Amino acid sequence: MTVKKVLLTGSNGQLARALHKNFPKNHNLVALSKEDFDISNMTHVEKYLKKNKFDLIINSAAYTNVDSAEDYPRLATLVNKFGSQNLSKASSGMCPIIHISTDYVFNGRKKTPYLEDDETDPINNYGKSKLDGELEISSHNPERIIIRTSWLFSEFGNNFLDTILRISKEKNLINIVSDQYGGPTSVNDLSLAIIFIAEEIFAEKKISWGTYHFSGYPYTSWKEFAQEIVKCAYKYNLLPQLTDVRGIKTEEYITKATRPRSSMLDNSKIYNEFSIKPSNWKEELNRILKSYGN
Repeated sequence: MTVKKVLLTGSNGQLARALHKNFPKNHNLVALSKEDFDISNMTHVEKYLKKNKFDLIINSAAYTNVDSAEDYPRLATLVNKFGSQNLSKASSGMCPIIHISTDYVFNGRKKTPYLEDDETDPINNYGKSKLDGELEISSHNPERIIIRTSWLFSEFGNNFLDTILRISKEKNLINIVSDQYGGPTSVNDLSLAIIFIAEEIFAEKKISWGTYHFSGYPYTSWKEFAQEIVKCAYKYNLLPQLTDVRGIKTEEYITKATRPRSSMLDNSKIYNEFSIKPSNWKEELNRILKSYGN
């Protein structure tokens, strides 16, 4: 197979780290951080992409601090909207782009899992900036795959898994929101889904360009997810005690940014098109915590 050259943005993030770990070695993956490649600078983006030809761009760069985006909406917009616009414009006619988005483009009021063509209605600045980014990607590069995902966790960096482990070592009781539902998504599984789609693109298969959902299953609440983390961590001797996880309502946990009550994403489309199954988050949680214990 011909060696393909792939640009991966946001190399310090947990998804990029998983992609770097799992990407087939027969391809040339160029992983760049914000310091190396500032997607919000159009002049820099255009100059770099003209000088360095790529067969695919995977955009995992994003401003992801949901609460901070309420204080710094322009910064979130600069990265999530205009950074996406720059990449999409510069790559159009040059190479396809795979862009990572979020469940936060929805308002969370739907009782059943969200489909790709459901009405978007973000309820915080982070979600608005990510939706704007989707629209920019779609407007300028027809060869694009947008993947919406939710509740990412991994062995890399700061995420819900890392937070629950740290707090559980310090406290016998923790309070976690119990009325927000979604699908915890293994970053490892998400990276493998992206790689599979990339290989389909490289093989010049007929691709149905557009937006897809990929998330974990079964759906659960933040409280139930935390309980599973604690139970699993205790099983692998990572916690001195089985920390008590109690549920609280969203109104009892005050945050700057409003969170959607439902982040459940329907994964049927990506399965029907690419035979990619939802991430089994319980299996992945066991795999990660078992590796911690060894």
